[in-house]
Amino acid sequence: MLYFYTKLVDLLDTIFFVLRKKSSQITFLHVYHHIVVSLLCWASVAWCPQTVILEVFCLLNSIVHTVMYFYYLLAALGTTIQSYIQWCKPYITGLQLVQFVLFLMYAFYCIILEDMANYPLIYKWFGALQPIVFLIMFSKFFIKSYSKSKSN
Repeated sequence: MLYFYTKLVDLLDTIFFVLRKKSSQITFLHVYHHIVVSLLCWASVAWCPQTVILEVFCLLNSIVHTVMYFYYLLAALGTTIQSYIQWCKPYITGLQLVQFVLFLMYAFYCIILEDMANYPLIYKWFGALQPIVFLIMFSKFFIKSYSKSKSN
């Protein structure tokens, strides 16, 4: 339940973007990702709250978000620090991509090899397909954001 609440807090990103007049950061990827993850968390809490699958997802995603928000904290300290940490942005996105690959492998492992009879069918497949969607969307973001800097 606590993890679900953290996903709702993540939605505050959008509010902060609006308040800072950074509407260019409110992309389809941003909105889709936050809404779908919040819905999947709610469904997990409602339908099958005590599962190893949820615990693995929460652990991996929490590690990625800890790294990401630590970067945001450092970046918020000013332009001097930003110049020292700018290099790690592609690595943070890369970490997110690795996370989605691990989620995808684990989701299909659970569906194919584990007994998941207590899960609603739509939840199993929607949850298993989301890492594919996120992998595609974040890969496009990665290419768009970081391949330009190499060509300039």
